[in-house]
Amino acid sequence: MGENEKVEVVDGRLSFKERFSYGIANLAMVLVWTSISAFIVIFYTDVAMLPAAWVGIFVLASRILDGLFDFVMGMVIDRGKSPKGKARVWLFRMAIPFGAAAVLCFSAFPEWPLALRLMYAIVTYNIMTTFVYSMLDMPYNALSAAMTQNQYERSVLNVYRLFMAVIGGLIVNVGVPAITGALGGGPAAWRITFAIFGAISVGLILLSYKNTKERVTASITVKDEVPLSIKQGFSALLKNKYWIMIVVYSILSYTSSGLGGMSAFFVREILGDFALIGTITIFGVIPMLISSFILAPIVKRWGKRNASLIGVGCAVVGGLLIAIAGPTLPVVLAASVIRGFGGAFIIGTLFALINDTIEYGEWKTGVRTAGLVSTASAFGGNVGNGLGVAIVSLALSMGGYVAREVFHTGPTDQSASALGAISFVFIWLPIIINLAMAAILVFYKLDKEYPTILEELKARKAEAEGAGDEVAVESVE
Repeated sequence: MGENEKVEVVDGRLSFKERFSYGIANLAMVLVWTSISAFIVIFYTDVAMLPAAWVGIFVLASRILDGLFDFVMGMVIDRGKSPKGKARVWLFRMAIPFGAAAVLCFSAFPEWPLALRLMYAIVTYNIMTTFVYSMLDMPYNALSAAMTQNQYERSVLNVYRLFMAVIGGLIVNVGVPAITGALGGGPAAWRITFAIFGAISVGLILLSYKNTKERVTASITVKDEVPLSIKQGFSALLKNKYWIMIVVYSILSYTSSGLGGMSAFFVREILGDFALIGTITIFGVIPMLISSFILAPIVKRWGKRNASLIGVGCAVVGGLLIAIAGPTLPVVLAASVIRGFGGAFIIGTLFALINDTIEYGEWKTGVRTAGLVSTASAFGGNVGNGLGVAIVSLALSMGGYVAREVFHTGPTDQSASALGAISFVFIWLPIIINLAMAAILVFYKLDKEYPTILEELKARKAEAEGAGDEVAVESVE
């Protein structure tokens, strides 16, 4: 007989050291993920000299492949048996590959023939985003659910995660233009920049692995550790209505995030200076940091759903401000403050919303699929962000955008159609997406149901332990 699973329900608080260590892994990933979201399109079009339409096509195709791989990775996590944990062990395994893939992804060789440049971009982009990032991000998403079942503590973990994401976003949006500009802006400058980011990421991920611990397993033990079948796992997911809702919500959220890739073009072509992206980011980060400190008590008082609605509302108001008042620098900075304040409420609650659906699914079906449920984040993040990047690329191509030197300043010489495409994707499309996100949140009721669900799961465990017998997982077919 194999080693039996035991539950440890953690009602107490995690230490500051463990919370902080959990958060810094997200800082490491954000250094690369935010760089891809914000700069990969302008890197491909203006440094690697690739046609924008081709960039949109292969990015979108890669995101679809990535979405499929997410579910495979979810099953791998759920079926894992490492003594270092089902999720946590992947931080150790993928730290170095993650750093190396970051350098490969941001290496450009404009002197190569177009076909070879395209092939290199497709291969290295997929190595980074489809495989390496998914094999790190998905276990990381599942890790917080394995660290504690305390709903408030999970929210606190996600505040730490949010705080590190904000810091990482600031480093990227200020650091990438500054470092690449100081190094001349050419291919070598980008390669050196991401060698630095990659090395930092490796160290942070390994530190997170060292200082975190998995404690939570299934509420009912599994006889002889019978592995969960793919059919069982997916059958359970399809009965988890809240997981389905959050998958869609996550895709929309990350699509909006992926549209941030248009920011680089907007500040250069509309506002007149690529370096302004750092200033705009600072105006968004400061209010986001402020709101991240008040997020936990707001979540505790009003719930994650309502906190998320605050964030979505701020995103809509910020976009409407630019649309109504016009795209001038003072207006964009004011909108960045509003969007930044609300951004903490969206990012800081998303992963906690996802993790709460794990208990709902276990309560509903009798099967705990933490790895597959975490694919709501990974699937939404990868596919949604890819959709955003693809939309940016295809909009540039359809608008007739003409590539030029990244650090060009002064009045634009782009066509009216190109400028119109840039403005629509930067201003109006995020408004539409956030309104759709708000509609989903209106129907999300798990915040109120969660305490009762958790108590019922504890009662099941106590009943199983009282009987003194191992209980096989009931099929949900």
